[in-house]
Amino acid sequence: MATTERHGLSSKSGANIIVDTLARYLYDAVDMRATALITAMEQRLCHDEQVREKLEEELKSLSSGYHKYLDVLGQLKAHDRSIERLKAIVGIGAAPAPAIQYMGPETPEDADEEAANKKLRRNLELWEAVEQYLRFVPEAKVREILDFMELIKIRTSRQAVEAAITAHPKVFRVLKRKQEKFVSLK
Repeated sequence: MATTERHGLSSKSGANIIVDTLARYLYDAVDMRATALITAMEQRLCHDEQVREKLEEELKSLSSGYHKYLDVLGQLKAHDRSIERLKAIVGIGAAPAPAIQYMGPETPEDADEEAANKKLRRNLELWEAVEQYLRFVPEAKVREILDFMELIKIRTSRQAVEAAITAHPKVFRVLKRKQEKFVSLK
């Protein structure tokens, strides 16, 4: 006879007790696991908050360095643009200077540089050439700009130079003095 019958219980009731006991044991085990899981999650939350605070402090300390990096990167790009434009104007092979006799490339590297400078010259906009000229003189009359363009072998007209200046008001400033027009960089 089963133990439940000895205590005056039917086998159905005994089975219920056993199932209830087992269910309670399993529920307690699951509940313990859930409690342990919640405790682990709370600990992880606390850890994440502490690490986040440290990372925010580190980010604040690095932000000035990052902004300086961006400033230097911008300056580097500006110098790269300046180099390209100046090479387009005075680089080897871009436009032979009238006072220097052009000899041609001596090495394959010279030929590559000459080809690169010629490509830069082909892609050089008129306003960019005017801008480079005005970087070296405080102001100039349109006639002086035309003389320079002729010197560097850029064929253009007075109307084209004036149109380039007018089309880029953020780059050029035009002043009139005694019936003459002077152009400078802003």
